[in-house]
Amino acid sequence: MYSIMVVEDSKPIVRDIIGKIQSIRPDIKEIVVTYDGVSALDMLKKQKPDILLTDIKMPMMDGLELISKAKEIYPELKCVVISGYGDFEFTHQALKLQVDEYILKPVDFEDFKRILQSLIYQIDQRRIVHQEEMFSNLLKGASEGEGMLGQSYMISVVRGKAILELTDLLTKKEIYQALEIQDPDGGILVAETKYRGEKVILYGEGRCSEFEVNLFNEKAYHFLKERHPQLNMMCSREFYTIKRLHEQYIHLSGNLSSLVLMNHSQIYFDSISYQRPSLTTLNSEAAIFSKKIESVIQNRMSGDIKTELGKILKTWEQNAYPIIFVRRFMLIMIEQLFGILNDNSQIRLEDSVSLANRILSECGDYKELESKLADLYDSFMSARADKPSSSMELAKKIQKYLVENLYGNITMQDISEKFSLSPSYVSRLMKMYFNNSPMDYYNKLKMQEAQKLLTTHNELRVKDIAEILGFNDQYYFSKMFKAQCGVSPAAFKKGD
Repeated sequence: MYSIMVVEDSKPIVRDIIGKIQSIRPDIKEIVVTYDGVSALDMLKKQKPDILLTDIKMPMMDGLELISKAKEIYPELKCVVISGYGDFEFTHQALKLQVDEYILKPVDFEDFKRILQSLIYQIDQRRIVHQEEMFSNLLKGASEGEGMLGQSYMISVVRGKAILELTDLLTKKEIYQALEIQDPDGGILVAETKYRGEKVILYGEGRCSEFEVNLFNEKAYHFLKERHPQLNMMCSREFYTIKRLHEQYIHLSGNLSSLVLMNHSQIYFDSISYQRPSLTTLNSEAAIFSKKIESVIQNRMSGDIKTELGKILKTWEQNAYPIIFVRRFMLIMIEQLFGILNDNSQIRLEDSVSLANRILSECGDYKELESKLADLYDSFMSARADKPSSSMELAKKIQKYLVENLYGNITMQDISEKFSLSPSYVSRLMKMYFNNSPMDYYNKLKMQEAQKLLTTHNELRVKDIAEILGFNDQYYFSKMFKAQCGVSPAAFKKGD
């Protein structure tokens, strides 16, 4: 449904415009007419139209003032100026007010038709975006679907990667393309979830039958898996009310996580019961795996762990363990490896999860996973041999690294990768022994070096020193220098 307000002090022109609207879009029933700007503004406060058609020259309040005030009340209002040939100055002001369109009098039918259809299309697209945002908030648990009660939807969860947390470039536009929907009409929508690699397709009950939904899902799956080899879908086969939609999404997403296999693409249906290992079996396997890995790590038997990994991974593959459980086993191993490097356990969960996710994302099959895990074991054992005797020694190594790279542009990521430590652990170490975060300490060293250069090299400009010390922005360098030294670099150089 659309609502249009016509503001024009000439009744013949009003009749002509209404006739054109009804001829172009007979479905538009709500057309409000006023003959001056003041009445129009009062009316607009009570019922917000989608489109405002207004003359410029009117008594009491002209069209431009009306548009300005109307936009304050309703920023998304589509505004069209009806202008006479002598109103060019007013038309120029109208463009400044971000008026959407203007029509010259007498109103040409084809021009009016083009403008009206364009505005309605824009309104439709805006409504679709609003609906998608509302559903995204609903799926994230941020709203309860106010204003959408009474509607029912069948939903499908689409995931571009096997691991939910991994980012994938699966876009809403791509899914609409897969469904062969060029302009969404609200009957079928694609919504975001809190995970960037996951989308939800919503099929309105009034728009699609169960049979049509199945066809859409199959079409989307076959189109998308060509672009996303690890694509998986979980589809419901019932329509659910808005109130139950969040609950159903949580159920489908969790169900999908418990089924997805390594380097495997499949479309699943909630109404079908799929075979999967029992939780008891998996817990038992996890306990056995933990003991085996612990024994091998403690005895530092590199050959044994590679043999053991080969056996274990073969079992996982044969039993079709879901990737979520494969990751669980990997976390056990990674945690134990982290443990041999850091007895105080300060580097733990954040690195374990991200490391497991990265390894899984890089593996096409179990053979590659076996190789990656064996390499991981070797790298940890090698790091253990080079491990500092204390956290203080490690902090000193980081300090030395920063001093040696004063003329570079070291980042926190560089430090983290250099010492195989998490950024948060690096920060804790530096604050503990040097009372500064790594980057603050690094910049203080740079400012001290800048003072030396300003004192001993008169030929160097402030810009030159900034570049030498790795600053791309001279003004940022000067601001940092003044914050630490109390004066600008130029003033310091002059001795002020």
